[in-house]
Amino acid sequence: KMTFADFNAKVPSINWQAWLKHTMLTKPEVVVIEQPSYFETINKVMQDTSIESWKDYFKWHLLSRRANSLSSSFDQENFAFFGTVLSGTTEQEPRWKRAVNLVNNAAGELVGRVYVKKHFKPEAKTRMVNMVEILRDAYADRIKNLAWMSAEAKVYTLDRIAKFDIKIGYPEVWRDFSKMEINSTDLMANRIEITRFYVHRSRSRLGKPINRSHWDTDPQSATALSTPAKNQILFPAGYLQAPFFNLNADAAINYGAIGAIIGHEIGHGFGYQGLNHDADGNKKNGWTKEDIIQYKERTEKLKKQFDAYTVVDGTHVNGEFTQAENIADQIGLSIAYKAFKANYKGNAIIDGYTPEQRFFLGWGQIWMNKYRDEELLRQIETNIHSPPEFRTNGILRNLPEFYQAFDVKPGDGMYLPEQERVKIL
Repeated sequence: KMTFADFNAKVPSINWQAWLKHTMLTKPEVVVIEQPSYFETINKVMQDTSIESWKDYFKWHLLSRRANSLSSSFDQENFAFFGTVLSGTTEQEPRWKRAVNLVNNAAGELVGRVYVKKHFKPEAKTRMVNMVEILRDAYADRIKNLAWMSAEAKVYTLDRIAKFDIKIGYPEVWRDFSKMEINSTDLMANRIEITRFYVHRSRSRLGKPINRSHWDTDPQSATALSTPAKNQILFPAGYLQAPFFNLNADAAINYGAIGAIIGHEIGHGFGYQGLNHDADGNKKNGWTKEDIIQYKERTEKLKKQFDAYTVVDGTHVNGEFTQAENIADQIGLSIAYKAFKANYKGNAIIDGYTPEQRFFLGWGQIWMNKYRDEELLRQIETNIHSPPEFRTNGILRNLPEFYQAFDVKPGDGMYLPEQERVKIL
């Protein structure tokens, strides 16, 4: 956090008054710089790079970002690089799918209202609310009985768990799109209008209290989110479909699938972001130095495990880059199993599998993916999540309950000596 005058002095190569004017911002008293070193670098690059080069740079980005709305030659060239060269995709999606994606990205909550009505039954939301509370209780119980955590850190962490703002399915207040002016004849004008609409919307929120009813994704999105700065986790209706969540499936499967995902998102509260935010989302660390040392000893062990995994041509997974997600997977699955054992009734064998085995099969099913080599290598460089194979097996081989469920012994492919296994919570 710094005054605007101090910020301006740090990056004198940019005319911030002109920038403010064209981005429709009034001059702020203070700004928050998340990565100061970035602006130091930008200041130097501005000094060392000619204006003609900057013109070329921004012209290229403008054309690249809008290529799929221009004539086919731009569109095809853009796909040849981003689709084929970077990802190995040999064929572009049909035009109708890309058109649907454009509408979905432009006015997602309008699409979401239709989606929820058709694909998300009220009983699904009721079931999810119940499972979230079961996972919340399992977390609290585990924290209370955690040997390595101090009493001070336990109070801080239990407060975070109790105050988690958990959103399920769809927003209670739907977004108003009446001021987005779309026409049926000019695609590029519509793209500009969409940008204008969202810029004005974000500008209107500046300086106002956080709107905690706001959703950071659309109801039809197939993703789940954790936002430590709001102490909030979010599960859209689009994510609460099979294989992640299935109303008709055996509960053991759902505990291993969506139960572990709920655990994963809550588990982000114990990653480095979560440690630095209190129950109200304020920047604060409530752990002692000894707590952090104990935590780092365990998480460093997990990082080294993932560093050792390789894909394609021997390229290694980056354990540091994927660490936050690996920690959340490790904690989430462990807590989900605890919740499952405390709440699952019955011991029936289904399709030859015990409830405990079905729990772990539920986890495996949600990560069934297949990538082209080019895309997998790109994911290693750009995705903060580990490849699905290791999200599955890399986590399971640390859990003693998995060994018990499948009678895993030395010499088996997923066996890991007990002293090498990681337990965080």
